[in-house]
Amino acid sequence: MKSAKKPLSPEKALERVQLLCSRTEQCTADIVRKLTGWGIGHDSVEKIVASLRRDRFLDDARFARAYCYDKFNFSGWGRRKIAQGLWAKRVSRELVMSALDEIDEVEYRKMARLVIKSRVPLIADALMTREGRNKLLRFAVGRGYEMKLAIDIIRSLAAGDDDDEGVD
Repeated sequence: MKSAKKPLSPEKALERVQLLCSRTEQCTADIVRKLTGWGIGHDSVEKIVASLRRDRFLDDARFARAYCYDKFNFSGWGRRKIAQGLWAKRVSRELVMSALDEIDEVEYRKMARLVIKSRVPLIADALMTREGRNKLLRFAVGRGYEMKLAIDIIRSLAAGDDDDEGVD
């Protein structure tokens, strides 16, 4: 027979989340969800979160910047998908917009072009047919890039402009 798990004390929970926050950036919503899942009461959760913020273990602005940086540079996501991911984590609109503003526009366009261009060989007649261009467009929009930017890049690639610089 399984024995029931002994609930965590608020002090032990604080130690655990401090360790977690010292290893990776976390957002408030994830920490609250984790503490609640451990059976910590609402009042204790509030005190733990306040303690984490006071000691700079938890900072949603810092989390938003790190999330934005990672998803852009390592996953190749566009601004729209990054914003949706941050909103799903309950990060405030102001912090989301501030983090997105830190993306360099030239680098953003280069990444969009790279992401779209990488998909071209996987789609038959990607640049030659309307259907192929539409598939590329849906892919780019699904990765979070703005439709106008994606259309400009696809048109540029279809015209034979193989320049890897940003799109005007």
